[in-house]
Amino acid sequence: MLPKRFVLYASSASTAATSLSLRILNGVKMKFPSKIERVIECFTSFSQGTELDNLLGDGNSAHNRQKANCYVQGLTTQTFHDEKNAQKFPWVAKLESNSHIVAKELQEFIKKDKLKQIDSSKWLGPRFEIEGGGHYGNDWKTLGLQDRGLWDGENVAEFPKTIELLKKCKVPSCEVFFARQGPHSGIQPHRYPLTHSFTHSLVNSLTCSLSDLNNFIITAHLAVDVPLNQSYIRVGDDIKYWENGKVLIFDTSIYHSTRNDGDSDRYVLLIRFWHPDLTTEEINAFSFIFNYLDHANMGESALQQFEYEQLYGMKMPKQSKSSAEPLDAERIKKKSSDKSKGFHRGV
Repeated sequence: MLPKRFVLYASSASTAATSLSLRILNGVKMKFPSKIERVIECFTSFSQGTELDNLLGDGNSAHNRQKANCYVQGLTTQTFHDEKNAQKFPWVAKLESNSHIVAKELQEFIKKDKLKQIDSSKWLGPRFEIEGGGHYGNDWKTLGLQDRGLWDGENVAEFPKTIELLKKCKVPSCEVFFARQGPHSGIQPHRYPLTHSFTHSLVNSLTCSLSDLNNFIITAHLAVDVPLNQSYIRVGDDIKYWENGKVLIFDTSIYHSTRNDGDSDRYVLLIRFWHPDLTTEEINAFSFIFNYLDHANMGESALQQFEYEQLYGMKMPKQSKSSAEPLDAERIKKKSSDKSKGFHRGV
């Protein structure tokens, strides 16, 4: 789900969107002068409207298809990843062995919800304009804990042991939420649609909140409370049933669907995280782009302040804070001179 803070500040006019795109591209090149060629290619292809569209397997199945509006070349593509691969996913085994902690806290929360001891509006449905809510049905709800690396203070307070466990296991999450699917319901095969606004598309495709729009964020489900042998997820042409206390890892840039044929709700802890084939430099570069977008959301003054600090290692002059003009890089270079030479380019 698209959080409120991702409603991009910049105008939806194509000229403003293009200007922001070029501004971010120049900034990330300056911040990371090497080892992020795939990130630059990804961002450039997206800005040009190039989409990844691959038929997987023998190419005869319409569902066995990968589509992404923003993508990194060369990443491993598979419907389900091997969650037992300790080299790629060293946190899975420890999370599974302590899954009872998550299950207990969720049951306590559900009990309080039923007793009206908490605000039931914490469970959110799909956003139709972003996620194609018609694919989900009325019984699909989520309870957010983390979004793009930031923990939700209010909801996290209800799940302190779950959060502590995720941190102890060193789960490389950028988004975490509980997902509830009602009995005898399903989610139709889907991937998120592209919105009409370039600026909204930029945010949607590059953020972890909508991993379906890119191939560099993948998804894990920890089954917390599921009807045994009655609920499953299909990714491409492959189907796997959830088992309580077990993790499934899959690629949501590939068409996927779910089904719960049980008589009770199905609950999973959904974790979105960076594709393990990305390098540290690439992850840092994407994170830098996300920060760029955050500050664009705050307004021109905040965006300029971010650029001064991150790109040149200096504070923006007070007389310039009210200016709506783009950053004059050459002018700042002259003023910062020695400061910018030693500026650390890591995130």
